[in-house]
Amino acid sequence: MTHIHDVEVLLDGRTLKIARPTLAEALRAGVAAAQATQRIVVEVKGDGERIPDELLADPSDELTSIRVIQLISADPRELVAGSLRDAAGALEQLRETQQAAADAIQSGDMTSAYDQLGSVFSSWQAVREVVERAGAVLNVDVMNIPLSDEVPPLTLAGATADLRVHLRAIKDAMGQEDVSAMGDILAYDLDAAASRWASALLALAVALGGKSP
Repeated sequence: MTHIHDVEVLLDGRTLKIARPTLAEALRAGVAAAQATQRIVVEVKGDGERIPDELLADPSDELTSIRVIQLISADPRELVAGSLRDAAGALEQLRETQQAAADAIQSGDMTSAYDQLGSVFSSWQAVREVVERAGAVLNVDVMNIPLSDEVPPLTLAGATADLRVHLRAIKDAMGQEDVSAMGDILAYDLDAAASRWASALLALAVALGGKSP
């Protein structure tokens, strides 16, 4: 059997040895080497081009035509901290969206209000997914880490419980077509929730080892 060519595998510029020139073997070696230094692989390139996530999810163990496989790693705590800070920043935009929806309700423009509400619900879901991924990446219970000097302290578990109450209240108000309640929840309750969540996410980023912004 003719061997087609050797594959050069690099992790952050450092050459790794692999048993067979396949993408699956390169990933196994790269992930293991990254874990040995408490890092995670965040990107893989083949001959300079990013390899799509769907190919990495089920990497081929067949001989590859790629000549250079580059793996890039990151400190998981710094990666998570950056994601949390980005989510905190996105909450400022969410506050504007919530206020725009409240203003639309007050002016009687319910079409615009419902359009904005769709964005509000999806944005809150996206923020919660960032938190879930943070816990999964670090294998840490991020929901119950104390994030303030308050008594009891601010935690994401508490913030999540409050958020569920407000989101349920606005859905109930929508079902009852209580536009006054909808406007109040958006302008006051959910605005306060977004501010509190932003503070919590920034505090969590620091607690998990990320540098202060």
